Amino acid sequence: MRVLLVDDHRMFTDMLRSELEREGATVMVAATAAAARDQLRQIAPDVMLVDYRLPDGDGLELVRWARARVPRVRPVLVTQVLEDWLVQQGLEAGCVGFVGKDRSLDDLLRAVNAVARDELAVAPEVLARVLPRIAGTSTSQTFDLTVREREVLDLCAAGRSTAEMARELGLSRTTLYERLKRHGLGKR
Repeated sequence: MRVLLVDDHRMFTDMLRSELEREGATVMVAATAAAARDQLRQIAPDVMLVDYRLPDGDGLELVRWARARVPRVRPVLVTQVLEDWLVQQGLEAGCVGFVGKDRSLDDLLRAVNAVARDELAVAPEVLARVLPRIAGTSTSQTFDLTVREREVLDLCAAGRSTAEMARELGLSRTTLYERLKRHGLGKR
């Protein structure tokens, strides 16, 4: 697995790089969006961990740029505060994982491994709050979902991986992604 870490906090990137390399990953580090763009032009990482706040820009802008040029990259937004609006914008930009910097190193490594397996890495409680917003409603409103859409929503809220959801629903992961994509959730 090739991982690009985009964060300007050296202690954080050194520690994470060490752990990922111990697990067998090849890790590149960029402290700025400009440096990350240069690395993305040279290599095509499998996973990109991106801080939301970069010295020279917005992490979500970098995600949009990366997804347009390296569609196979699996971006994970890593941020100090994991706000619902940020998760919503991150999903729209093409992020497939979100980890707050208040989480443990094990949580971050699990997220990296999940997205490398082509799964979403979003805490179930965050997903349960954000999905209604994406559907254009607040959590206090109801909205019309098909039985199948409700099943997918329930599985997402229960924290099921993409592979688990596909298996439980009797779908291929590709079909599940296409259906999630129609609702603004599954961006490849």
